[in-house]
Amino acid sequence: MSTRTLTMPGSTDQFVITERPTSTRTRKYRPLPEGMTLELAVPMLAEDVTAGDVVTGAFFPSDSGIRRLSHIEECYAAAPVRFGVAGACTRCDECADYPVEEGFEHRAYNIIRLAVSEDREPCALYDKGDVVAVIPAAVAAQFPALGTVPPEPELFTVDGTDYGPYEALPIDMWWHAYGKISVTRDTAAQIATDLVTRDAGCGLTAEWKGDWLVFTWDERYRDEAGRQIIEPDADGRYLVGGLWPWMEYEAPEENAV
Repeated sequence: MSTRTLTMPGSTDQFVITERPTSTRTRKYRPLPEGMTLELAVPMLAEDVTAGDVVTGAFFPSDSGIRRLSHIEECYAAAPVRFGVAGACTRCDECADYPVEEGFEHRAYNIIRLAVSEDREPCALYDKGDVVAVIPAAVAAQFPALGTVPPEPELFTVDGTDYGPYEALPIDMWWHAYGKISVTRDTAAQIATDLVTRDAGCGLTAEWKGDWLVFTWDERYRDEAGRQIIEPDADGRYLVGGLWPWMEYEAPEENAV
């Protein structure tokens, strides 16, 4: 699509909607469903968003009066509620950034929660006067649901090494370095090979027993010897981790010396 410049009733600003970015190694922009494009998006006050509107980003204030769309990585179907009514969730740090002092609870009624925290995303909170880009619910309903588009994979490495990067399904926001990542069999095999051959002598070994990936270690690797058996899940993927720290992979800068 070409860049679109729109106006909004009650505002003299111009709202510039650009094409949805393609993903990079550090920013994963999940595509919209087939046929749903930002040609259908319009600027709207957060307090005017209704249930089912697909939120694609926000327009932040600009001294020039020209606001360019700031795209979000995961578009979502809105389920708006006043923060002062719903209160803070117990799942994300975003809510913690909106403390309401005693005696000033009315401030919370100026905050709109457009979506509640999910596994990979915190709550989507906006001031009622903020401007977001939405595809109206009635229009979005003509296309496949957002969840029909698979998420973009993420990249990981073993902390403190140059191993990988290994492609895995996205992690949730409670994931930690010793958590597990979901990978294909080929990727699991590469992880095992890298850890065993490049860290030879560390006390960790790996082998395949049919479809099982088995890690075995002795006292050189951990305080007590043991083993970990990883079986494929229903989709043939392997949850690998727990024995070493992962780190989300960051591509080196192209011009780094």
